[in-house]
Amino acid sequence: MKIVIIGGHLSPAYAVVKELLKQGDEVIFFGRKHNIEGEKEISFEFEQIQNLGIPFIPITSGRLQRKFTIHTIPSLIKIPFGFFQALINLMKMKPDRVVGFGGYLSVPVIFSAWILGIKSITHEQTLKLGLANKINKLFVSKVAVSYQQTLKEIGKKGVLTGNPLREEIFNTQINDFRLKEFFENNKKQIIFATGGAQGSHRINLLIEKNLELVLSKFSLIHQIGRSSTHDDKDRLEAKRNKLAGELQKKYIICEYIGTKDIGGVLYKADLVISRAGANTTQELTILSRKAILIPIPFASHNEQFENAKLLESLNLAKILKEEQTASVDLIELIEQTLKLKVKKYGQNINLQNSAQKIIDQIKSL
Repeated sequence: MKIVIIGGHLSPAYAVVKELLKQGDEVIFFGRKHNIEGEKEISFEFEQIQNLGIPFIPITSGRLQRKFTIHTIPSLIKIPFGFFQALINLMKMKPDRVVGFGGYLSVPVIFSAWILGIKSITHEQTLKLGLANKINKLFVSKVAVSYQQTLKEIGKKGVLTGNPLREEIFNTQINDFRLKEFFENNKKQIIFATGGAQGSHRINLLIEKNLELVLSKFSLIHQIGRSSTHDDKDRLEAKRNKLAGELQKKYIICEYIGTKDIGGVLYKADLVISRAGANTTQELTILSRKAILIPIPFASHNEQFENAKLLESLNLAKILKEEQTASVDLIELIEQTLKLKVKKYGQNINLQNSAQKIIDQIKSL
C-alpha cells in the first residue's frame, strides 16, 4: 500500500513510518524542509526522514492563527499555496491513504485528499483536539486519539489508539563516548535538563542561573538544543570553563542527544527538567521518570499544562510555571520532586502497540 504521512508532530509520525516500512509498505513524507520558511536552517523533521531513505516532499503553507498579528496576513496568503502544492503532489503520487498528525501543514494535505477521493486518517496526541485537527475532522474517515477522554469531542469517527512512542526510549544503552564517560564518572543523583531537540531558552536560563548550586549536590546533563538564537551555548560553555575541576566533571553540555542515546539518558537520570509536550510527558510516564515540568504557557488549549497536571496527579512531577523560573529555589524543588512517592498509573493512555493500532485503522478504511 502507498501511504502519504504528513509531518508536524514528528515523534508519532516517525514511529508509524518505521513500522510501515517494516511491513513493506511504500511511504512518502510531506513536511517542512526548513524550520522557518525563507531561512536556510534544515528542519529536524527533514533530517530524520532523510535517514530513513524515503521520499520527502516539502510543503509550504500558512498557519491558522488565533490572534491577529503582523504575521497573520502573510500566513493566510500562504494557505492557498500550500493547498495547490498538496493537490498537485497527491495527483502525481496517487497514494492509497493519507495520514496526518495534527499541525497546520496537515490541513491543506488532508483537504486535498478529500477532494481527490483519497481516504485519510488523522491522529491527535493531546487531551483536546488542536485547531488543525478540528478542521481535519470534517474531511477524514477516522480520528485516532491518545486518550479515552478525547473521544467525547469526536463522535463516531473517533478511535482510541494511544500515542506512538519512539522505540529508542526503551534502549537503555549509551553509545556516545562523552555520555558514557560522564555516567561512569558520576554515580550520584543525575539531573537531565532538556528543552527538546530545538531547545528552550527559558530552561537554559534557569540552569545557567542555578548552575553552581545544582552541581554542589547533583550531576547534570544539559541538552541546550540545536537552534537557540540567544547564544546559550557560548554562555553556558564559558560558565562551565570557569567552574572548579571537580564541578566541571559533573556537568556536560550537549546540543542534541541522538535517538541511539536518549533512552539510556532517560533511564539513568534520576530527574528530568523539561517542557510538557505530549510525547515528553508520555515517555516520562511509561518510564516512571520523576520530572520538573515547565509548560509552554501559550500552547494551544493550554495543553502542556494539562499534560503536566496528569503527571502531577501520579506524583511523577512538580509543575513550575514559566514566570516562576526567575525566582524559584531550584534545589528545594529538585529535592521535593525526588522525594515524591509515585502512584500506580491508572489512566487509560493506551501506550502499547499504538503505531500498529494506527496502521490497522489505516488499512481497514
